Amino acid sequence: MKHILIIIAAVLLVGCGHNPEGLLRKACLDGNIEAVKQHIADGVDINAPNTYGWTALHFAQTKGIVELLIANGADVNVQSDIGYTPLDGAIEDNHTEIADLLRKHGGKSGVEHSIHVAAGGRGRKGNIEAVKRYLAAGTDVDARDAEDKTPLLHAAYSGHNEIAELLIAKGADINAKDNTGTTTLVCAVLGGKKGSVELLIVNGVDVNAKSNYYGTPLDVAIKFMKTETADLLRKHGGKTGEELKAEGK
Repeated sequence: MKHILIIIAAVLLVGCGHNPEGLLRKACLDGNIEAVKQHIADGVDINAPNTYGWTALHFAQTKGIVELLIANGADVNVQSDIGYTPLDGAIEDNHTEIADLLRKHGGKSGVEHSIHVAAGGRGRKGNIEAVKRYLAAGTDVDARDAEDKTPLLHAAYSGHNEIAELLIAKGADINAKDNTGTTTLVCAVLGGKKGSVELLIVNGVDVNAKSNYYGTPLDVAIKFMKTETADLLRKHGGKTGEELKAEGK
């Protein structure tokens, strides 16, 4: 699917080499169904992944090739190294017919990874259209990844305010914490995105919620010398952990 070209174009060049499996993946990417049929007839392993875990089904661009691969034993729920299943690719690229076909054959989303990547996790740029499609497909707006982070935590840290606004509008928990107790607001401060801090404050985030390792958001701003952010937090009632302790909180 085309998101692969956008996200990891270099991966395609590495993974679609001149070995039989690589040539099969390239035929799927090119939409060359006759070449795909020939590779299958030659006994090529259709579930063989490239270096980054992408299989022929991830690369398939047409419904006919997807049907052909499934009929010949393609794993519909295989995950790449960043958690993408073939269904995730279909959802992100708005390939509705392919997505429906994959679901018909038991295809599922690797959503614990993929919506988070779309929201800006794993250092990605963020893809609001992909986030919209995941939510429209029924993905939990507060879905947790392996680190217990929600999409909003990733968007806040990465500074993707448009994505954050969408998630909040869809009911995301603005005070969510990950498995280290790090809050959305602390993520925004750590990410150095004053605009994200402002967005969360406007939407009612707890400005003094403590994280396990960093203390309050103001503690973080002071520690990392983010003066403007510290001033903004104080303006909205932000306090340090010591100040809260002195107040008996």
